[in-house]
Amino acid sequence: MLIERGFRLPVTHYIDAAHTYAAFENRGCFVHERAKFMLESMHERWIGPLPLIVTSVAALGFPEGGSYENIRSRAAENKFYVCPKEVGPALRLMYLDQKPRETLYMPMVPILSKTGKPFVFVLCNGFGGLLLYSELLYPHTRLHATDRLVFVEL
Repeated sequence: MLIERGFRLPVTHYIDAAHTYAAFENRGCFVHERAKFMLESMHERWIGPLPLIVTSVAALGFPEGGSYENIRSRAAENKFYVCPKEVGPALRLMYLDQKPRETLYMPMVPILSKTGKPFVFVLCNGFGGLLLYSELLYPHTRLHATDRLVFVEL
């Protein structure tokens, strides 16, 4: 199983969306419109330090891809857990040397849109720069074998 270890999110203080937008602007990062409602629904909170791992769907035992629910269950069997929702924005602000076209899904308890749709954060280097994006992920949503995810390792 290919697991990338060594990522460590330091103690981070999420204040509010306005402070986060300013931090993103200072670092040359963008917040996609779909991620803005997620940031605006979050409340002030301290998190970290957290040991993070990055793995692919295939490395978790799904060479043909798998459902988000099955991927999360397999990850939990390996003691990899969903991230607190604040990890996505915090990691985006820290991971400034992300490879071009790399995408990292942030498994987390989803943030529901006004219509009740479950969204998670996604970190991308594409569309002209570093981006905090969001993706609609239901338990039955299929992810490709090559999709990469960030989990907390406890």
